[in-house]
Amino acid sequence: MKLLKTFVAAGFLTVGVNAATASQSNAIVALYSGTNGLTAQTAQDLGCSVYRSGPIFAQQGSLKVDDPTSYAVLTCDNPVLENAGSRAQLSGTVAVFEGDLSLFPAASDSAGIEVRQYILKLGYYNNIDITQRDADLTTLGSIAEQRDGHWINEAFLNVDDAMGIATPDEVVIIYYETADQAIAFRDNNQDMLEKVGAFNRTHLTGFSHLIGAAAQ
Repeated sequence: MKLLKTFVAAGFLTVGVNAATASQSNAIVALYSGTNGLTAQTAQDLGCSVYRSGPIFAQQGSLKVDDPTSYAVLTCDNPVLENAGSRAQLSGTVAVFEGDLSLFPAASDSAGIEVRQYILKLGYYNNIDITQRDADLTTLGSIAEQRDGHWINEAFLNVDDAMGIATPDEVVIIYYETADQAIAFRDNNQDMLEKVGAFNRTHLTGFSHLIGAAAQ
């Protein structure tokens, strides 16, 4: 997969979970490094099913995660991080985030998944003006939807607990249909990226974008 030549320090946004069609409680996003990775046995032992997983090729943002090379999004029968035995089975991870996973309509469409560029955005909000933040999200989402080749919202994890790094407010999972489309969108919509950058400076204390693909 072709990677980004440059990746601007600007966030990718969802308008919120109101547009989601389904919610899964007790979901986790696990990040792995090096030769470590999720095994089918680990997922089974945790009482979880794999929703999405794949490699991570690069990261950008104001916060750095320690060299993640793969990720897994799991939906689980029971809470994971509150249990010491479950946490022990995730000891090889760089970080784990747990909360409610909201799925957008795009989550039901896996056609062409092998060529998509996936981005996991970790976001930390300052919560200074939540009303204005929601209004800005709505405005930016409306602008993006009018642009050709815009990103697609797939899922949103409202994070309640974390292991390995400080707890973010959210993990947003988005994708572009292809890596070339991702590059073209950013090249052709600098004004949009500037608006998103302004949003980040106003409403976030930090963020990280993990850029990769989906194996399933």
